[in-house]
Amino acid sequence: MNIELLQQFNHLMTEYKELEKTQHVISDLNLAEIHTIVLIGKQPEINVNSLALLREISRSAASQLTKKLETKGFLQRKTTEKNNKAVRLSLTPKGEEIYATHQAQQHYLEEKLNDVVKQYSEEQLQVIIDFMKSVEKVWTELPWINEGKVNGK
Repeated sequence: MNIELLQQFNHLMTEYKELEKTQHVISDLNLAEIHTIVLIGKQPEINVNSLALLREISRSAASQLTKKLETKGFLQRKTTEKNNKAVRLSLTPKGEEIYATHQAQQHYLEEKLNDVVKQYSEEQLQVIIDFMKSVEKVWTELPWINEGKVNGK
């Protein structure tokens, strides 16, 4: 049973990684572009610095990404009335369509997963939660990952 469980868990993780790459195939956009559109959709008038922080990328990468999306017609840059150098980002109607499609896909996935969760009792769900926490703890305590943290890196 343990081997079957571990094999199924590994398979689930592999399938999830693939899903992350392919779940939001919208237009000719890559995942980074879609995530950027979603963030701007959730926080209209965000600036490039804040976008970089939230996406955990460099300001330069955020700037390049937003310029690319602007060129493709998904977002626009606006300067503020008070400061011509302060640029705010907002979605164009084309960007709003992508945002709406993403949100609909996300809602559909959440509904389907919720249907799966409803099939299990609270006790069974607690066992699954405990299992996931235990696996996460193993991952965070891997010695080769934590070596740098211990040595001050």
